[in-house]
Amino acid sequence: MMFAFVAVLAVVLAAPGPLVAGAPGGAALCVNNATQESYHFTVRGIDSAGRAQGELGPGETLCLPFPGRGVVAAFETAESLEGCSRLVPAGGREALLAFGRFDRCAWATQDD
Repeated sequence: MMFAFVAVLAVVLAAPGPLVAGAPGGAALCVNNATQESYHFTVRGIDSAGRAQGELGPGETLCLPFPGRGVVAAFETAESLEGCSRLVPAGGREALLAFGRFDRCAWATQDD
């Protein structure tokens, strides 16, 4: 019994990315802070009232279990009114590469 628990734990810990439960098929909207600074992030579904938010340090990820399209956003602080946002497709993942106020952020999937 203990061996089975350890084996399952090893698989879970080796899984890439965050583990998110609750959405059909594990679908989730996610944002990753790929900068060297901490920022406040939000993730929300377009077609629902679902929302996740929090301060992310460098390399951290925030996910919202949600199967539809959504919006991820980054702000300097939780109290900031201006930040930048990005539409993400269903099951989408986005990474903030550089922060700039007034929608002047660099995102990983942004077309140059």
